[in-house]
Amino acid sequence: MTFADLINKVLRALREDTITTSLTEAYVELVGQYVNEAKTDIEDMGPWYALRTVVSDTLSVGVSTLAFTADTDDRSYLLTNNAGQPEAYITTSNFWHRLEVISQAEMEYLWIVSPTQSNANPSYVSFSRAAGGMTATFFPAPDLAYTTKFTWVVPQDEFTVYSDVLSIPGDPVWREALVRAMEERGEEFAGPLDGARARAAKALSNAMVRDFGADSYTFVAQ
Repeated sequence: MTFADLINKVLRALREDTITTSLTEAYVELVGQYVNEAKTDIEDMGPWYALRTVVSDTLSVGVSTLAFTADTDDRSYLLTNNAGQPEAYITTSNFWHRLEVISQAEMEYLWIVSPTQSNANPSYVSFSRAAGGMTATFFPAPDLAYTTKFTWVVPQDEFTVYSDVLSIPGDPVWREALVRAMEERGEEFAGPLDGARARAAKALSNAMVRDFGADSYTFVAQ
């Protein structure tokens, strides 16, 4: 669904005129805000398949950091499986292994207590988060140009134009946006509001089960 599709579903349910391309009318902008709020909250419910992206990159010899700013944002996180294992690997032939994810504090401690650690095959990785995306730090620093593979969950940016296309299932998004719009209208929708809330919750539950909840290798957000 596009941003316009989501807004129009809400507007029709509110018995308002729909739009084609313009998002500048005040009430349409308010509904668009509710759509974006719902999108953000529902994206954060779990690792939707459409938001997962596999990123491969190569470590440089002696360089302990790797920036993922071209592929991630400040809401991104590393995918983990239901056993808590991270989707973070060294994939170079004969050196393949899963990296152990540690906190930034633990990484800083390793570099403090082992400042002269010889370069080797990295075993540990930690992540720092900034507005521009994620950066990984490794220990020890690599002694070869190792290839890495990370699976990230990367939510979409806030929608700003009518043609922006939603990646996650649209039904729970517009239904949750409708609930918020009905709440804002107050007494006019006091009666139907409970039903709208129940339908929004059911749509979200169904979408989660169909997407990542039914996977035998269920992933959870870190």
